[in-house]
Amino acid sequence: MTTTNEIPMIHQAYEESLKLLRENATAHGFAAAAASDKAKERNYTAIFGRDAMICALGALASGDSYLIEVGKKSIETLAEHISPKGQIPFSVHIEKKQVRYWLPQSVDGTVWWLVVYWLYAENLNNFTFKAQFHDQFKLAISWLEHRMSFGLLEQGEGADWADVVPRSGIVLYTNALWLLFLRLINSSEQVNVYTSFEYFLSRQKLTGDAFKKLIEFTPSYRKNIHKRIASESYFLTAVSRMSVEDSFDTYGNILACLSGLVPSRRMAAIIKELHAVSKLSPYPIRVLAAPQKIPHGIIEHEHQNKAWCYH
Repeated sequence: MTTTNEIPMIHQAYEESLKLLRENATAHGFAAAAASDKAKERNYTAIFGRDAMICALGALASGDSYLIEVGKKSIETLAEHISPKGQIPFSVHIEKKQVRYWLPQSVDGTVWWLVVYWLYAENLNNFTFKAQFHDQFKLAISWLEHRMSFGLLEQGEGADWADVVPRSGIVLYTNALWLLFLRLINSSEQVNVYTSFEYFLSRQKLTGDAFKKLIEFTPSYRKNIHKRIASESYFLTAVSRMSVEDSFDTYGNILACLSGLVPSRRMAAIIKELHAVSKLSPYPIRVLAAPQKIPHGIIEHEHQNKAWCYH
């Protein structure tokens, strides 16, 4: 329950968020950071795919007409530089005429673009805007489909926002975002994809007709998961042919719940776990449930991955 002392802080945070969006607004969309010598040195004045789309999502939620226009420009800038095969750029720097797609091909930026483009087109009820990028929309989906197994996205190391954390294979965060998109467009495949999502990323033993076909055809690494980890209500961070990452990814689990496809009982258990591991103090949430413990596989020498830092 929110106390009277917390309300002003919430309002202040909201106003500061809008201020930050205005500071990062450019003629080409939302830059990763407002122009400064340090931002220019690190190329953060570029339009980054995932960053710009998350900013555009906030702009749409704010209802601020100026910020919404900057959000539309972000969608447009990224769409105009889509790769021939359909990947939304990792970043676009108009002044430098520099377009980056990153290696091994950043995946989540493309999914974020699909989500935000769809939300803008639907919420603004703008047929012209929707039609303008219809071809890019189809092409982006096609690019992602070529990176799928059993309806789920597979990715290489460093191919999402946690770019120096070498998780790979079927990653919770990326696929939770994909589930959210399928739900948004009311895809006929959403239930089947969620079944695969449960099968590969659940920490629990699954039975029933829906899983029989998956049990028969999936690789042995999935069948061996339950011999290696404890049963919990939340989803695994990542599963590959060589490893299972069983740390509690708060971001990925929250996105999965927001997809609308996680059953209510499972969602309640995840929220309960979230409260238990986060303590909700001194900060609202932690990216990793136990940041003092470096999960197996993380590059420890990177400053972002030391205890209590960045990731």
